[in-house]
Amino acid sequence: MSVSDARQYCANVAAAAGIARNARQENALVEIERQIDRRVSELEAKRVELQELLDRHDAFVRKADEHIVAIYARMRPEAAAAQLADMDEDQAAALLFRLQPKYSSAILNEMDASHAVVLTKKISGMSTLARAGKKS
Repeated sequence: MSVSDARQYCANVAAAAGIARNARQENALVEIERQIDRRVSELEAKRVELQELLDRHDAFVRKADEHIVAIYARMRPEAAAAQLADMDEDQAAALLFRLQPKYSSAILNEMDASHAVVLTKKISGMSTLARAGKKS
């Protein structure tokens, strides 16, 4: 076989080899695309599942919060003030925020003035955030 025959053979085979290589690459890309689609579907299913869990958790927390608010609304102001004084400030402020103003003011009236001011400032911040959220 001469050099020119070898070159001619390589030239003839190069096109077929290129086509075969392109076909393999295309098949590999199609398989990768299938894997990506499958993973996206799995992730979407997980996202939906997680959202359902979060929705159930939020509903439970709302019910629990409503129950706690109802409990504090029925307490004597001095007893509620004593318990809220030992509670985390953010939780106490959130609870006071959810109570009717009549009950909140009676409870704040029974608290140490400096603690009542701190909680009132936190409640005021919550009110501002709630109004800003409704405007959006």
